[in-house]
Amino acid sequence: MLVLAVPFFSMRLGSADAGSDPAGSTTRQAYDLLAKGFGPGYNGPLQLVAQINSPAQQAAFTKVTAAVAKTSGVVRVTAPKVIAAQSGNASVATADVYPAGSPQDASTTTLLHHLRNQVVPSASSNGLHVLIGGQTAIFDDFSTVLSKKLPLFIGVVVLLSFLLLTAVFRSLLIPAMAALMNLLTAGAAFGVITAVFQWGWAASLLGIDQTGPIEAFIPVMMFAIVFGLSMDYQVFLVSRIYEEWHRRGDNRAAVTHGLAATGATITAVAAIMVLVFGAFILGGERVIEAVINLVGDEFDAGRFACAHEGREVGRVQHCAGRIGGARGEHPGDRLLSVRRHHRLDRERPARRGGDRYRHRLATKRGQDMAVGRIAGLGDRDAIARLE
Repeated sequence: MLVLAVPFFSMRLGSADAGSDPAGSTTRQAYDLLAKGFGPGYNGPLQLVAQINSPAQQAAFTKVTAAVAKTSGVVRVTAPKVIAAQSGNASVATADVYPAGSPQDASTTTLLHHLRNQVVPSASSNGLHVLIGGQTAIFDDFSTVLSKKLPLFIGVVVLLSFLLLTAVFRSLLIPAMAALMNLLTAGAAFGVITAVFQWGWAASLLGIDQTGPIEAFIPVMMFAIVFGLSMDYQVFLVSRIYEEWHRRGDNRAAVTHGLAATGATITAVAAIMVLVFGAFILGGERVIEAVINLVGDEFDAGRFACAHEGREVGRVQHCAGRIGGARGEHPGDRLLSVRRHHRLDRERPARRGGDRYRHRLATKRGQDMAVGRIAGLGDRDAIARLE
C-alpha cells in the first residue's frame, strides 16, 4: 500500500475540461474543433479586468495588456475594451488572454500564477489594480483553497475517529492502528487515481484518451465518505475480536474466530459495492469513473487492511481488556465479587476447623491475586483491594 500511495504526493487538483469527455460526445467534438481552429487556449481564455477612473489608468491598462502579450505561453491578447461608466460609477476595462495550453494543462496554471504574481503587478501604474479572472482562473482558485484546507480536514476526521474508538475500546493502540491503516488505504486509493487519470497508466482500459488534473472536490468528498465506511467495518471487525477475546481469553483464538465470523461479511459487502458502483464506469464520464475507481480501490485496500489488522490486533488486544476490564467493567470489579465471597467465608470460621479454614483462606487469596493479574493489577494492588 505504501508503493501505491506514492503517486498521491504528485496529485494535481484542478478541473477537467471538455477535452476529457468521451470522444463521441458533442461537447468533445466542439472542444476539438475550437482547439483545431484557434488553438487549445481558446476553450478557456483568461480575462484581465480593471476599474478605470482616469485616462491615465486607461493608458496603464493598455500597457499591462502589451506586457502580457509578450509573456511566454501567451498566444494572443485582445485589444482593451472599456465599458463606459453609468450613473456616476467608474468605467471598466477588459481584455481576453489566450494561453498556449488547454484549460486543464499544467502550463496554463503556471502561466496564470506568473501573470498574477509578476507580470501584471510590475506593469501596473497610476494606481491601477488589474484582476485576472475567467473560468480557468476560477477553477484554479477553487483548487488552491481546497488544497490548503485538505490537511486540516483529514486531520480533524482522523482525530475524531481516534477519540471515538478510544472511548469505545478504551485503548490507544487499537485506534492508532485503525487510523493508520485507514490512512494507508486512502492514500493507496488516491495514488491509483493519480496514476490512472493524471499520469495515464492503464487509462486506455477504461476508455480514457485524455489525462488531466483530479477534480478538486473528489479528495475532500470521497475521503470523508470512504474513511467513514472503512472505519465502520473496522469497528465491526475489532468488536467481534474483542468479544471473542473475552469469551476465550486467548488472543490467537480470538483473532482467528473474529476474522472467520466477519471476514466473509466484509468481503461480500465490499464486492457488492464495487460491482454496483463499477456499473457506472460504462457511462464514460471521467469524473464518475474517478469516483467509482476511488471507492473500489478503497474497499479492496480496506479489506486487506482489515485482515492485516486482525492479525496484528491480537498482539495488543489484551491492552483493551487491561485498561477497560471485561465487558466494560472497571478492572477491579471482578475482584469485588470475589471479595464478597471471601468475607462470607471469614464470617463463618466456627463451622470449619482452624487448619482447614486457614488452608482455604490461603487458597482463596491466591485465586484473588491471580484475578488481579488478569485485571491488570499487581500483587500489591490485589492484596490492597482484598484488605
